Amino acid sequence: TGIAHTDVLVAKARSNDGIDLDLVLYPATASGAQSLTIERLHRDRRYRVSSKEQTQEIVADAQGRAMFSVNLDGRTSVRIEPS
Repeated sequence: TGIAHTDVLVAKARSNDGIDLDLVLYPATASGAQSLTIERLHRDRRYRVSSKEQTQEIVADAQGRAMFSVNLDGRTSVRIEPS
C-alpha cells in the first residue's frame, strides 16, 4: 500500500499480513484535517480507517485506491484494515 500527499510525513507504515496497515503520521506543515489517498488496496474492498479521534469506512475503487480524511495534530496513529 502507499499514501500520496505532500502535507503529511509518514514516520511508520507497516503491514502485519499484507492486508492491514499501521501508520504513524505527522503534519508536514500545520496541524489540521488532511485528505489522503491510499493505493494498492484490494479493489472494490471495504476498509475501516481508525485513529484516536474517529473511525470511518472507505471502499477501494477498481484501481485499488481510496481517499480518507484524518486530523493530524502531532504524532497521529492510523490503522487501516478490512471491515
